[in-house]
Amino acid sequence: MAKSATQKRLVRMLPVLGLVAVGFGAIAVNAVAAPSSPERSVTLTIPNASAAFNATTWSTTCASQGLCGTASPSASLASVTVTFERTSDHRFWTGNDFTTPRPFALQTTGGANWVLPFPRRPLDGFYRAVVTATYIAGTTRPTVTTSRQLLILTSTPPRPRVQGPAESPVAQSANFSVSTRYLYPVSFTCDVDHETEQVGIDPSTKTNERQDNEIHFSCGGTPHPTRLRFDAITAQSGSLNVTPTVAGKSCVDAVAVDVAGNRSDMQSTCFSVFGVALAVLHGQEAGAQLGQRFDQPIVVALKTTSGHPVANAPVTFAVAHGAAAGSVVDCPSTGEPGTCSVTTDAQGMATLPALVAGQVPGPFTVVASAPGASPVGVTVYSVVPFTMAVAPSTPLMPGHSIALNLQLANANAVPLTVKKGSLSIKVTPGLPSCSAGQFSLGRNLGANVVLPAKSTVTLSGLHLALKNWPTLAMAETGTSQDACKGVHLALTLSGVATG
Repeated sequence: MAKSATQKRLVRMLPVLGLVAVGFGAIAVNAVAAPSSPERSVTLTIPNASAAFNATTWSTTCASQGLCGTASPSASLASVTVTFERTSDHRFWTGNDFTTPRPFALQTTGGANWVLPFPRRPLDGFYRAVVTATYIAGTTRPTVTTSRQLLILTSTPPRPRVQGPAESPVAQSANFSVSTRYLYPVSFTCDVDHETEQVGIDPSTKTNERQDNEIHFSCGGTPHPTRLRFDAITAQSGSLNVTPTVAGKSCVDAVAVDVAGNRSDMQSTCFSVFGVALAVLHGQEAGAQLGQRFDQPIVVALKTTSGHPVANAPVTFAVAHGAAAGSVVDCPSTGEPGTCSVTTDAQGMATLPALVAGQVPGPFTVVASAPGASPVGVTVYSVVPFTMAVAPSTPLMPGHSIALNLQLANANAVPLTVKKGSLSIKVTPGLPSCSAGQFSLGRNLGANVVLPAKSTVTLSGLHLALKNWPTLAMAETGTSQDACKGVHLALTLSGVATG
């Protein structure tokens, strides 16, 4: 078949285009991939994540004071230029001063490791650097640009303010606040008793650019090896919790550190640390029948060695192991079995909510403990029942007392010992007009009394010395007490016996 003119021209052109004719004018293309170009980039070297220069880093971040960075690839790099703007008035650096309102491109030296020297450090303030790298790619001149806001800050921040208590009990948390007024973001370095630790605080979340506003930060560190430990840091409250471990004097020091690394003078606040001690107020020698609740609560007081109550301090009550040991009940905060943790009130007192006697008669101990104080033990008793009555006695007069010849009955098959000092009494007058508040237990049982098994005895029958008998007293009020004249008194007695 004869070829047309168009077909002939196409065939003649194929070698030039790199194409091969196949069959009747069909065309196949052999594609050759062009070499890929390396990725172009340009960087600006900064001294820290905040891009904040102080006097030292402005001179040492680069080979000479000024700006520097890198550009790649170096083979096709044509030039690197920088525009440097002072953002306070939007003036641009010309190489000598900030005199032009228009962007002024400054040529760098050093090629791929570019440098833009400055004859002097600009004044403190915010600046914006725009770095442009120009490359040669055939007939085009592609560019890559990076920009960054910079801060030049060479002045030192003001001394921070440290506020806290003038005194604190040992082993109790003392809260200190650290604050400052400053135009630029700051963090704080604290030390306690001269054990310095750097605080890791993100200054980007603490920016405050109003001079009249106060900004607060947290400050903390690691435990002092012998004197102090730091509690968990609370960044939101801007406070430092210090827990002294020994009595004496401690000092909290703080230094403000701005985003450029400039440090303020140190501010120190010292406080006195008092020792603390526990004392038993109520519950010693109390008793309850087997498996029953104690009527008398166990109360302890936590005070400093100077006599001040320690409020809001943790106190733990723990029942010591033993055959007669009881159990803690109704405790809002328990730890180990047989323990209860409570908090002291404003008077420094802590009360065990409830205690149940054991199933075996005998004494057991409840130990109260608090941080920084020596533990104290409260001896109580799991007891079996016995009865007490008062034999007829002589009349009672205001300002006097009468001895009570107790009648004691032990229905148990084992002897019991009524503990000295364990009696309590409730007086109920026969007439409401006679106040029960005038009557009290003048003297408690002065010696242990042994009750034989299945017996009923009196103190006189046991030949107990009269000086060890309990007494009932009537107070002299200074006013007429005739309302009680001739009134019969009902006495309710309770005591502790073991066997």
